[in-house]
Amino acid sequence: KMVPAVVKYLNQEKDPDLIVHGICFLRTTKGKDSLKCLMSLLKHESWQVRAEAAVGIGKHGGDRFDFDNRMNVRNGEADEAMKLQVEAYVALLDLLEDKDAFVVAKAVEGLANADLAVAVEPLVKAAERHPDLATNVLKMLADGGKMRDKAIPHLRKFCKHEQARIRAAAIAALTSASPLTADEELLA
Repeated sequence: KMVPAVVKYLNQEKDPDLIVHGICFLRTTKGKDSLKCLMSLLKHESWQVRAEAAVGIGKHGGDRFDFDNRMNVRNGEADEAMKLQVEAYVALLDLLEDKDAFVVAKAVEGLANADLAVAVEPLVKAAERHPDLATNVLKMLADGGKMRDKAIPHLRKFCKHEQARIRAAAIAALTSASPLTADEELLA
């Protein structure tokens, strides 16, 4: 019942630290209004706000099915909630282009449960621009049932990366995603 008041407050507040506190509240409420507000904060001028909003969206998506079951929502409402969660994940994909590397890292974290084929290319580009994120991204790509097939050519490419730790992560991801076709990369 407090969500509308907090959303109204966040729409008016200018202090990034106070907005972050509001985001921490919203990410525990797991409702549609909370998620919509978090999405609106992804374009905030403060990197802290963008980063925390990304994490909040990830927390919403992390157990959305539990949320649907707990609330005993009807099928139409569950479909609407799922559609909103996908929109939130797409907004996080846009955040992968952020100029702040920390915000990009939090966007990747927020996408941990987003098994969307459309996420493969933006995640690969983020891993290429931010090598520190590559190991997490490669694991996400290999673990995602909907991303895996589209990701395999990229995993093969990362097996030839100049950094040994990224090559190792790519080989691990490739053998997880396609164990019967990874012989060449393993031998190399």
